[in-house]
Amino acid sequence: MLDCTQKGVAIANVRTVPLGDLMRSVSFRDFQRRAESCNRCRDSAVVELSHIWEGRVGAIWSAVRSIA
Repeated sequence: MLDCTQKGVAIANVRTVPLGDLMRSVSFRDFQRRAESCNRCRDSAVVELSHIWEGRVGAIWSAVRSIA
């Protein structure tokens, strides 16, 4: 997982680090604090994923439709 708020900085390898450990890590929490105030993202996949995490029904429905 890359830290999109800092160029070239990796937070963790999600293939080797359990998700729970990653989400409890100091580096992930630091990333979350920086990302909360960020509004520079132009990557549609990241924007869509943030809408899913916020629970926006339209984004969730769109994601489900794309899987089916």
